[in-house]
Amino acid sequence: MDTRMYMCSNCKRKFPSSEIRYDLDGKHLVCLECRKYPKIDKNLKPGGRQPIVIDRQKMVQASQPRGDRVMYQCQRCKYNFSIKLGSKKALRCPYCAGTDIIDMRDSTDAQKILDEVSESRRPY
Repeated sequence: MDTRMYMCSNCKRKFPSSEIRYDLDGKHLVCLECRKYPKIDKNLKPGGRQPIVIDRQKMVQASQPRGDRVMYQCQRCKYNFSIKLGSKKALRCPYCAGTDIIDMRDSTDAQKILDEVSESRRPY
């Protein structure tokens, strides 16, 4: 068992190795509490580096397409991507350059397919 104590770069207290981690930029050792709530240096010069604070809500919103974009899926590699409405770019997959692309606005789910099949059946 490791009994060494490590000093937190932010609060300057000593902690066992089980309670110490590298900070978000990976350069300094900080305790779990300081890592959870990073300290912003008020004496930092303009253009200096600030700790990275990740906002999960903004990440989720960024992954969802906006109203001015259309979602596509490449049938060759199954890569999902979006393109702005009215774009004059050739419709190609940005990952594999495939041209077999499906417009995801027209995608149907399994229930819609089953409903269409059951409606088209005629009794003999």
